[in-house]
Amino acid sequence: LINYLAEQVDTVIIGLGSAQYDYEHPKPGDLHVKHCLNLAERVAILEGTFCNLPKKIIQKIIPLEDKPTDEEWVVYVKEKIGSFDYLLTEKWDEKRYFSAASILEWPFQSRIRNGVIIDRILHGDTYQHLLPAFCAEYLEQINIKERLQYLHALDILESQHKNVIPRLNYNLNLRLSYSPKNNVARTLNAEERP
Repeated sequence: LINYLAEQVDTVIIGLGSAQYDYEHPKPGDLHVKHCLNLAERVAILEGTFCNLPKKIIQKIIPLEDKPTDEEWVVYVKEKIGSFDYLLTEKWDEKRYFSAASILEWPFQSRIRNGVIIDRILHGDTYQHLLPAFCAEYLEQINIKERLQYLHALDILESQHKNVIPRLNYNLNLRLSYSPKNNVARTLNAEERP
């Protein structure tokens, strides 16, 4: 993707959306696992992934918070980023909102969504080959598997509290245990903890 951008433009500004949410403060209504990295971790992954490019194309990374309405968000983004000539996004609504910018076509037929990576990590499947090397190493360093297991257990407990069927069903063996058979999560006692 960055190589594609390097052929199209001189500099890139990366906007990181939903910057105010992370695993400790998830977006209301979202699962904890959806926001499994905090802003500092997201920035570190981007900086580490792109630091060895032959051409310094990344000018800056700007955190962008969500806003209550699309109109407020567009104004906010323009204030934070300033003017720009090109936009690369998969989201049709962003293409519509920023129609004054030339739209760069997404160069790939499909991409791997973060939900696929999360799913593979929770199942213990390999995922490292799907990510840039720095990103995979960073996730290992912060013990992302343990964090996701814990966050997923929290999501299950919250869904039970709200009387909602959880969207993901994994057996967990961390501080919480979840049984898909009876859809019940419980705290493990000290003897049961790994």
